[in-house]
Amino acid sequence: MSITYSLPSIDENSHTITFYTDTLKFYNDCLAFLLENSASNNYQIGLMKSMVDNPERFTIDRRFLMVVHQKGEIERVVTWFPPQLMVFSFPDEKQLLETRKIVARGVLKMFCSVDYRNLRISNNSDVLSFDQFEEIVKKFDRKLTGFWSTEESLFLCEEYVSNFDPGMNPSPSYKIQVKMMSYSLIRDHLTLPPKETNYELKFLDTTNENLTKHCANMIHRFCKICFPAIVPSEQFILENMLLRPSQKGNTFYVTMKGNSNPIAIALATPIPSACRITHVFTEEEYRGRGIASFLIQSMSMQLFERKEEGGNQLFKWMFLTADSSNPTSNGVYVRSGFKEETEFTLCDINYN
Repeated sequence: MSITYSLPSIDENSHTITFYTDTLKFYNDCLAFLLENSASNNYQIGLMKSMVDNPERFTIDRRFLMVVHQKGEIERVVTWFPPQLMVFSFPDEKQLLETRKIVARGVLKMFCSVDYRNLRISNNSDVLSFDQFEEIVKKFDRKLTGFWSTEESLFLCEEYVSNFDPGMNPSPSYKIQVKMMSYSLIRDHLTLPPKETNYELKFLDTTNENLTKHCANMIHRFCKICFPAIVPSEQFILENMLLRPSQKGNTFYVTMKGNSNPIAIALATPIPSACRITHVFTEEEYRGRGIASFLIQSMSMQLFERKEEGGNQLFKWMFLTADSSNPTSNGVYVRSGFKEETEFTLCDINYN
């Protein structure tokens, strides 16, 4: 189901915002627009695909799925899971920064300024009322984590903070947590892994309970290091990431030859015509030995070899994101054949 409202009057242009409760309809309605710039929007596409594959992960009372239109054309796609993960689609190159700010301001004003009691979205017996929004953000001290384009990030932080009581004590703060870079890879640019090596690439067999729990622990430790503000529990990782049907055959790990213990891990998330590589983690005592390069190159090679039913190549692209300030991981990706695409920013707003 979807319902459309006019954005608060913020300029002479007429923008509308459509809210969705049906994740599949949202995915289908937005996909073509996002794929026009898939290298930059692959994070959001992967997030939306996860909602479709695993609806229990994002319940209806904790998600806002939005599309902003002007004159019937999509301007931005916005997904928000309070208090975390507010994601704006990356803009068309033709969109002026000032226009993008106008749209962002209108989205935030709708949440923070209007009378929520007059805005309701219903889906069968489930009802999400906008007057509950303030309770949602209060519950988490109005914290917010967002993935935004770098040039919009500071504006969005300031705009979000300004919509709440300026006399609050303590006053809110916001900061740029980390700048991220999205990378893309095509098959012809892939650096092939060495044929002679002490390592082996394997798929996770989720029927092996102990091994699966061990891999969940590795991913949990990766999240604690890279995203300390949004660390999922090991049980959540187990149920919603490793054991979901779409992940079968898409969790890769590396062992020493003749040993069954994982020393590095990465996940692959299929999206249309591409695959996202995420959660690349090597055990500390094995770092600096080229294992991450072996993992990335070997799994990319196997993913590129997968075929559709008609025999065509299933994945034409590999995408991943990395901390822009980490030369070690960035070097691994560039040497493996990935090229830089778009910089974006992880922001953290804290009212404590």
